[in-house]
Amino acid sequence: MSEEKSPINRTEEERGLILWIVLALFPFFHPGYVSVCVPWLDALYNAGKVISALAVAVLCVKTFLADREISGAAISLIAMELWMMADVLAHQGLQGRAIQGVASVLVVCAVIEIGTRRHARAVVRAMLLLDEALIGIHAVTMLAFPGGLYGTPLQGMNNWFLGYRNSFIFYFAPALSLEFMVARSSGRRLRFDLLLAVCLIAMAMGGSATGCICMALLAVLALTGLWKTRGFHSVTLAGAGLAAFVAIVLLRLQGVFEPVFTLLGRKSTFTGRTLIWDRTMEAIAASPLVGYGLQEEAVRAQVNQLSGGITAHNFLLEQTYCFGAIGLLLLGVFLLIAIAVLYRHRAAMPSRALCLGLACFLTVMLMEGEINNVPMYSFLFLCCRADRLALRIPDAAGSREREQR
Repeated sequence: MSEEKSPINRTEEERGLILWIVLALFPFFHPGYVSVCVPWLDALYNAGKVISALAVAVLCVKTFLADREISGAAISLIAMELWMMADVLAHQGLQGRAIQGVASVLVVCAVIEIGTRRHARAVVRAMLLLDEALIGIHAVTMLAFPGGLYGTPLQGMNNWFLGYRNSFIFYFAPALSLEFMVARSSGRRLRFDLLLAVCLIAMAMGGSATGCICMALLAVLALTGLWKTRGFHSVTLAGAGLAAFVAIVLLRLQGVFEPVFTLLGRKSTFTGRTLIWDRTMEAIAASPLVGYGLQEEAVRAQVNQLSGGITAHNFLLEQTYCFGAIGLLLLGVFLLIAIAVLYRHRAAMPSRALCLGLACFLTVMLMEGEINNVPMYSFLFLCCRADRLALRIPDAAGSREREQR
């Protein structure tokens, strides 16, 4: 049976590829717990990053010399990451955190770029195993430490294995998208249902309203069949996300629903986020072109005039604050490539599965701001490679459904 027609399974060759990818990428999926609580293990992670980065760099050179091929998405991502690094160097000088962030994203996405050309199934399975393992350990720590695993100077005890409570979504949404893809390809959905239940419980225990909304949204889309409707595609989702940004962040139309928020025990300020947005936009106006680079958490809290306000709490504002209009433009090009590729293959199951995660990403990023988050950027890059996934990962469950009808 050819690779294109067979469901996702693990042949001997694929097992070896999956193991190689997991070992190469494992150091870059760095849980928040490690750096805070186990410094010696943190050092091992960093050593692993160096070794893996060198190995992947050699692989990239060999592959490029052999194939003479690089995708537009990869070029776009490289341009954005290089600008980020240059911006940080100009503002803060040589900074280890920034170098690690840029290198981590580029290494992980390089493996995806090369792997999806011929071995898309192995890439999907390896990425999923990484996410599943960390989500499983995370669930154990939440059950063992329901009040939180550790605290930081600017955050309370709402931290567990993967970090702060809203950080979970950056693992959960990609994992569930890939798990759904595997379930549709194999026709077996038990693992998807179990992972969804674990993620829902973890978000509820973490107490993140944004995270709970995202998980509920993904569950509704996946379990009701809405993911199969004609209107469910990347362009619709991107349009809805942009409209929400204008309505909520810029125009503050949510104030109309203040009585509803009050009934729910919430406020239309979204736990002080509207104040942070105002402060961030004032700062952006003072340096609109190049931004401010990556600043320490204490500096950001001072800029935002809120002790826990260590980011802009909005993805687009955070990108613009840190890297200016140039950084926002480069990010926009990268996202447009992902949206365009998903849309071109909107009828294929892998693209629709990735759109489940995209819907969560756009929702959570309305309220959160992340720079060079590896689970997030690796997921977005997989969206850019949706054409390869569509060619190599069939919808076996969908074929059976059509036969039954």
